[in-house]
Amino acid sequence: MMRRAIGHLLTDISHLLRSLWGLALVALFAELGYAVMQMAALPLYLRSAFRMSDGRPLEAWIIGLIISTFLITETAFKVPFGVLSDRYGRKPFIVGGTLIAGLTPFVMRVVHSPYAFLPLRALDGVGAAALWPTVFASVAALSTDDRRVAAMSIFNMTYLIGVALGLPVYSLVYANVRHHSDVFLVVSAAFLTATVLGIALVPAVPRGKADDPDGVAEKPLSLKEAIRLAQTNRTILVMMVLSLIYTLGTTLLSGMLSLYAKEVIGLSEDRIGLIFLGPGLVVVLLSIPLGWLGGRWGRVKSVRFGMAVAAAAMWLIPHTRSLASLTAIAVPLVIGFLMALPAWMAMVTEAAPPGQQGVVVAAVTTAQGIGAMVAPAIGGRLYDWHPTWPFYASAMLLTLALAIAFTYFHEPNKGLR
Repeated sequence: MMRRAIGHLLTDISHLLRSLWGLALVALFAELGYAVMQMAALPLYLRSAFRMSDGRPLEAWIIGLIISTFLITETAFKVPFGVLSDRYGRKPFIVGGTLIAGLTPFVMRVVHSPYAFLPLRALDGVGAAALWPTVFASVAALSTDDRRVAAMSIFNMTYLIGVALGLPVYSLVYANVRHHSDVFLVVSAAFLTATVLGIALVPAVPRGKADDPDGVAEKPLSLKEAIRLAQTNRTILVMMVLSLIYTLGTTLLSGMLSLYAKEVIGLSEDRIGLIFLGPGLVVVLLSIPLGWLGGRWGRVKSVRFGMAVAAAAMWLIPHTRSLASLTAIAVPLVIGFLMALPAWMAMVTEAAPPGQQGVVVAAVTTAQGIGAMVAPAIGGRLYDWHPTWPFYASAMLLTLALAIAFTYFHEPNKGLR
């Protein structure tokens, strides 16, 4: 039976890679750029380069506010770009989004005020809004129903490899250049590489292909219709609420993890990347098998498992004071995430009415964005009060999200309670 399961896995992967490999490479380089910027380059540069009026390092809540600016504009433009990509195709938005993100780091290197980062990060948010909803919708469009979880796993692998490499790449670059602003050049290179790959390798996805084999899809939803959809479709409404709470919990730590590693654990900036070496190895070796296993085990079970591990990890992290203990917590956290994310995205795309996958994905990710908009500034303020408080707040929110998942979601044969 195990041999047959492995055979099914390899068959699914081989089939999907033929249609998704270009898109996966774009997602890999784009997420690498976002991870290096958001997780390390931006918060550590702002903390070291700018001071408060009394000479103290720039407060963490200001760093969080700058990160929130990116997320506010990303949230504001996700649904419009989702609608436009349903109407005009995915590829132009993938290419345009990565191009915008590739140009702004050049300006960041030369500005002399932390508040100049606000419009620059806002522009980056527009690029991200064009990119990610269209990537998710493209993955759904280029995969069949029985292989959609495996397809999300391939995308998830490239996404998480980018995240896992974020801190190691930052540390590697910083060890050689010894200047925070020079890391921005690497960020720009990652995004511009994604742009070139998008032009060369991402296939055009005709409107309607995701849901209608004849190429004729229903008229895309407007923004008002997307809001009405959430009000009239209970499953999508609960998904949006769950996404809001879960994302609020996880993004409280946005930008704060690297500060915590440097200022509390005591890691130098050229060693911060060691935190993600263990989880990165798990991502490279197990992301596709774990995502596939999540699809076979059950989408809802996989989502619950991932949330449970995430909540437990956040309760434990404030008690860690060493690289080894932090890594030991991060590895199972990544395993849970690898099983949960592709299953969750498959649940979201399958909840969409025919012809409307792009806008439903955008609507759910917009709910995520609402939490993400305010979370970094709140997390920064909590960090200013005490470095462990963002982790405890995250743990409480993730525990609430887990309770919602157990209460309302069940495997497809049982439906939504």
